[in-house]
Amino acid sequence: MNVTPTVVLSTQGHGPALAAAQQLALQAGARVWQRPDTADTAAWGISLGQTQVQVLPTPGLTDSAVCVYWAQTAETDANDRTPRNDARTLRRHLFSGLTLLIGDSAPTAPAQDAQRQHRSVHEQLFVLPGTTIVWPGRDDHQRSQSTVAVEKSFNARFAAAVPSRPVETVAPVATRPEAPPQVQAAEGYAGDLPPTLAYDWLQTGDAVLVDVRTDAERAWVGHVPGALAVAWKQWPGMAENPAFNSELLQAVPAGKKVLMLCRSGVRSVAAARRATELGLTAFNILEGFEGDLDPSGHRGQLGGWRRRGLPWQQG
Repeated sequence: MNVTPTVVLSTQGHGPALAAAQQLALQAGARVWQRPDTADTAAWGISLGQTQVQVLPTPGLTDSAVCVYWAQTAETDANDRTPRNDARTLRRHLFSGLTLLIGDSAPTAPAQDAQRQHRSVHEQLFVLPGTTIVWPGRDDHQRSQSTVAVEKSFNARFAAAVPSRPVETVAPVATRPEAPPQVQAAEGYAGDLPPTLAYDWLQTGDAVLVDVRTDAERAWVGHVPGALAVAWKQWPGMAENPAFNSELLQAVPAGKKVLMLCRSGVRSVAAARRATELGLTAFNILEGFEGDLDPSGHRGQLGGWRRRGLPWQQG
């Protein structure tokens, strides 16, 4: 790529971060830019060739802190007839620096204004689409990414509502939920999670399970008690269910997370992406109901809802 940088954006504007930006600018023959400390929190755009990114003011960690948001249009295969402006062709990225660390990672220094940082995260970052991939500046556990939906629900420091008084920012707040390591970032939906964690979520009442298998599979192989039945494809023929969108929106209660379950965790990915396009916060249940095929070509031995000993019925 033949690119000549002219400006280095400092996302924090304090000692180590600013020094690193200055060193990079010196090597590239560029200049350093950082956001002035103003009351204006409106985002603004930057052109990088033909690419547009948004700079989001997120003061709190430092007065001049910013994050960068990029909605990337993905390339499509020549045989893919999906329109380029369809939501399925977008990959959203948030470069959150040190403002939003993922999971239970702790900051290395206290914020200049903890309450202001908390408000910035909620008002600027947590309003982004849940499928947005979060790329933090560092992580305590060598994780590289998460999603907005996962952090909004489970981040150890920011999952709670905006506080009415300053909070301690150097150590995680004990009363906030700890980020579950089992939730995996995914592209096009909120994330992947194992069957055992999905079951735990169902017990809290915050989520509903949607079984996207065919009616025949549910009747002959088994089903999860209380699951919502909305087939992604129907047997025989396995044609896509034309009423999937309307049936799903009618079945899912407002405000509930949606946990998608199929036979082995494949159809449920497509269903989770469609649910996300419909405005729902959707997760895919890894392994599905039966799990993958074993070396003998049998299911039910390599993971899956049933193999994990979770509730199910047959007949």
